Amino acid sequence: MSHQFVTALLQLAQVSAERCEAPWTWREQEGEELRGRDALLLSHEAELAAEVQLRGQAQRLITEGQRAFGELRGLLAGVPDQLLDAQPGGQEWTLRQALAHLLLVERRYRAQTAYALERGDDQPLYQKLESQVSEAEQQGGVLAWIERLAAERRETAAAIAA
Repeated sequence: MSHQFVTALLQLAQVSAERCEAPWTWREQEGEELRGRDALLLSHEAELAAEVQLRGQAQRLITEGQRAFGELRGLLAGVPDQLLDAQPGGQEWTLRQALAHLLLVERRYRAQTAYALERGDDQPLYQKLESQVSEAEQQGGVLAWIERLAAERRETAAAIAA
């Protein structure tokens, strides 16, 4: 909580019970009890503080994700198309398979975030998703993958901003 909120809370704790029961007037507005007005103001302050903190945290996460995507785009830009399907050996995925997984993760992140914003308290914390990346979406060279991933990031940003 903000320093101002804590200061206001401490000051309100000093107000006598008799004063809290008095009616209030402010900018041509009136209320029955000062206690009710102060509780309302503190409630709004707490909501705003939580919202600002959430926006700040969400914005940091979005910015970090976008920074990481920028780095990935830079790395991919130097990769020849034929390396997308090169077998790295062992049980490792090809670059194309890893990019398909990244595309799927982006879609699931967007879907789970939208679900979390809309779900009720009586619903599960997350939903089970059965999505897959189609064969057609896995085609193309490095440029196609960069554009495909960028389009998904834009959709995610638009969904989160809405």
